Amino acid sequence: MTTGLETKLSDAVLSIDELAATCARLRREGKSIAHCHGAFDLLHPGHIRHLQAAARKADVLVVTVTEDRYIKKGPGRPVYNERVRAESLAALSAVDYVATSPWPTGVETIELLTPDFYVKGQDYRDRADDSTGPIVDEKRAVERCGGRLVFTDEVQFSSTRLLDKHFAAVAPERTEYLDALWSRHTVAEVLHWLDVISATKALVIGDTIVEAHHQCAPISPGDESSELSVRIESTRSSFGGAVAVANHLAGLVGSVKLLSGVCHNVDITPHVSRRVEAIPIVLPDGADMRREYYRDASSGRLLFAAAAPGGGAIPAETKEAFCERCASGASTSDLTIVVNAAGGLIAAETIAALRERAGFVAYGIGGSAAHNVAGWEKTGKGADCICLDERTLRGRFRDPYGPLSDLITRLCERERCDRVCVTPAGSGAIYYDGESRHRAPSLSPHGDGPAEWHDLAVAIVAPLACAGAPSELIPFVVSCARAAYSTAACHDEPVSADALRDSITSTAR
Repeated sequence: MTTGLETKLSDAVLSIDELAATCARLRREGKSIAHCHGAFDLLHPGHIRHLQAAARKADVLVVTVTEDRYIKKGPGRPVYNERVRAESLAALSAVDYVATSPWPTGVETIELLTPDFYVKGQDYRDRADDSTGPIVDEKRAVERCGGRLVFTDEVQFSSTRLLDKHFAAVAPERTEYLDALWSRHTVAEVLHWLDVISATKALVIGDTIVEAHHQCAPISPGDESSELSVRIESTRSSFGGAVAVANHLAGLVGSVKLLSGVCHNVDITPHVSRRVEAIPIVLPDGADMRREYYRDASSGRLLFAAAAPGGGAIPAETKEAFCERCASGASTSDLTIVVNAAGGLIAAETIAALRERAGFVAYGIGGSAAHNVAGWEKTGKGADCICLDERTLRGRFRDPYGPLSDLITRLCERERCDRVCVTPAGSGAIYYDGESRHRAPSLSPHGDGPAEWHDLAVAIVAPLACAGAPSELIPFVVSCARAAYSTAACHDEPVSADALRDSITSTAR
């Protein structure tokens, strides 16, 4: 039986376009609209009283929620994903409609909804008199639309302070790690290395993975079945592997060239950053790599994933042409990253050519461990740096339980590589420089996400290792990047230097 609350949530939580249409209808009916906007990460009494006061200013109160990807309040934020935050707000009697906003500030949302009143808390009153800042831009936006900025005078609380004080947004062991790190380094030093890599010319070659990300709701399969059954509510497509690594790099380094294989019916262009020079290599049908991820729509938790490795044969002439392009591109690049998901595109001749022509070569190896074991012999010899996830490392040695430290040592000896980064699922990053191991814990209470975050780690580790950054800082920067993006499900929002800087700086507060 559907409850009254479920009905209200269904009616009140809208897409941003649906909310715009609803506001237009309400205005035609002669009703006034008040608009509140924010993160609302921890719904507390201050929020509730603010929203109640805002509702008294107009006939209808609409609330827009900042998307997860734009919340940069420190490691592990937001604690609750955008869907949960929207539903929590919609459950309040004072709130009529809620939508998530696809923009980093409220300006575009204001211009779309054109409210009569844009309502903020009293802590923004002084900031509105400044000449710069988001609240000033939002004030100008609402005034351009014929509305006005107003303030409530309710009791103030801070989600950030409440979370830090009472809910351990950063666990004690993380606090100890950060205290120790900042006793040896400064924020300026870490940010300096981001400046250094910003001039790097990078070449990314290898396999692209076609991904589907399904948002699901669990359903009961019946009393006689114990299987997990889900209802797919929405699906988003993205590209992992070489495309994802190139997109992440584009926000960090000077220039990026991408050489990757895709089938003729797959168009990667809309998914590649404008800052990436993409040169697709056309593969025969069935030769590309595909993965599907199924997540709980409410919590964002990964339920399960399915991988389909490429099985189509790649013609010898295609591999030869790819090899020539790789060798040519590597000779004019500071950094070459080989992304291997065992798709069959990268031949031994390609690796040999890279070792002759390239400067610094990094291998990013991830995905299904069983399939990667078969691909190691052609890509795992003589790299300057290897980045892989724990599952792949254990698959390499067929050792599911041994100490990671022993496996890393064996890897370095066998592959003749002194720099190795391993990303354990949900627990930060480990970096070995041939002499010592440095481990950074996860900086997110959600964990760092499943294997698709390996692409992000590759894009962070490779340029920093190439530039000669201090070994201790490399896994730390990886953890900061993963914390900043730990609530996203796809590769649709690549890392940016600004977001990474904010995440790094927030850990020193």
